[in-house]
Amino acid sequence: MSIFKKLLPAAMPRPPVATDSLLAAANFAILILRIGLIVGMIGAGFTLIVNIFGLGAFLTGFGHPPPGASVGLSLRIILYLGLGLAALGFINSFFMHLTRMIATVGLGTPFVAENADRLTRMGWLMLWAQMIAIPMGLVASSIGPAFIRPAFQSFLGFSWGGVILALTMFVLARIFRMGTQMNDEIEGTV
Repeated sequence: MSIFKKLLPAAMPRPPVATDSLLAAANFAILILRIGLIVGMIGAGFTLIVNIFGLGAFLTGFGHPPPGASVGLSLRIILYLGLGLAALGFINSFFMHLTRMIATVGLGTPFVAENADRLTRMGWLMLWAQMIAIPMGLVASSIGPAFIRPAFQSFLGFSWGGVILALTMFVLARIFRMGTQMNDEIEGTV
């Protein structure tokens, strides 16, 4: 019997997701966050469509612009909404991958190649979400002071915490790849 079999005892049962309160709480929190993200995506998408049609009506002479509105302002709002919709999509995909990883943990098989791939994708998704924040901040500041929120006052919406999270995802992906290789070696020695 290999030393790994002795070190990985069957006495450490892995509870299924339904009975593991930490995994259940994580799944519930992610579900609530994803519902909020989807509602936000629907709202941003609807607002984007309304703005596109409003700009089209204004340009063709069928609509009357609101006071103080201009084509440039409308285009910047449309760009801002489009970038925001993309960022929300990236974050929603991030949580989708996290939910799938939690499921593998609940089944007792976290060190699989799919999870390493998921972590890599999650790192890229978070990195892209952070990169989108830079042009969003620039567009928001060009729209006017009413659009600038405290989040955009420093570094135009960019978050070093998000970059650190992305780097953490890449490191964890490498750890999971190594764990997968170790599991494969263990299976090969049995």
